[in-house]
Amino acid sequence: MNAKLVFISKYDNSFEKVLDFIEKEKIKKVCYVALNKTCGSLIDALKDAGDFNEVEFFFIDGITSTFMKPQNNKKCVFVNSPKELDKISININMAVKQGYKLIVIDSLSTIFAYGVSLNEIYSFMKDIIIIIKKENGNIIALCDRKDKSWMTEDSEIYSLFNVYSESFVPFGILEEGF
Repeated sequence: MNAKLVFISKYDNSFEKVLDFIEKEKIKKVCYVALNKTCGSLIDALKDAGDFNEVEFFFIDGITSTFMKPQNNKKCVFVNSPKELDKISININMAVKQGYKLIVIDSLSTIFAYGVSLNEIYSFMKDIIIIIKKENGNIIALCDRKDKSWMTEDSEIYSLFNVYSESFVPFGILEEGF
């Protein structure tokens, strides 16, 4: 399988589209970088979704610590804030080394909203892409629709995805499906 990098502009059903991708690609290990949903809420959503008992999920939660002290959870590691890109990157790297073949980043817009510059987001994404490509894995990066303007075809982040991927799927994926 060639590495696939997918931008999804977020709609109400973006989580379901991520699950569709997991099912279609038969991915067994997923590292989900949760920056606007808690690890607990995502675990509950997976239980509601049903048929994902065969898939192992590992969560990097960057939101829970912003409003409460997280409880220990073997399926989740907590970082203090969505803007701690170095800690997020280290944990993604560890997950990839443990065989996680899909990285879901939910969402780039959240990182941007916490005051992280586009250059820092670009550098973070470049590092993640290089890590996952070495293992022939996939990345799904979610982005709010309102932030599509900074991810246009002439933006650095869009170009980064296009250059580093054999199978780049730009915005609009939700309307077209995988």
